[in-house]
Amino acid sequence: MLMERAGAEDVVDLMVPGSTGTLRKLIGLTVYKSPRFVPEFVLRDFVQNIYKTNLKEKVELIKAISLGNKNEFQLTPLSQDVLVIWGDHDRIFPLDKAIKIKEKLGEGARLEIVKNTGHMPNTEDPTRFNELLLDFLMNDPKPSIL
Repeated sequence: MLMERAGAEDVVDLMVPGSTGTLRKLIGLTVYKSPRFVPEFVLRDFVQNIYKTNLKEKVELIKAISLGNKNEFQLTPLSQDVLVIWGDHDRIFPLDKAIKIKEKLGEGARLEIVKNTGHMPNTEDPTRFNELLLDFLMNDPKPSIL
């Protein structure tokens, strides 16, 4: 689905963009409200300094997480509390994936959906993201067994 939405043939080409055009596509998929204008030189610098550095390792990582059943997350329930923060307009992983992840993680999983954000709620609404994170971290943890 993601590849169809992006109009891309290969996940590596999309997630590790080698051109400013592909980076613009990726930005369009990751944020709910695309920035009005990003200068070409900023995108070129970003591609060169962020994506080209350690390119081989990034490609290996993308390929590794792309293996397996493309429609199902393979998760094991966790005993510790887990906070999952999700943008309600995430076009990389739609909201139904967040619900499935929460269910698979078990009773200790807490799903928080941030309105009017895409794949990067931490960037698009940092105030709300930080409130959710601090609330989660400041709550009394379950007693640990020593």
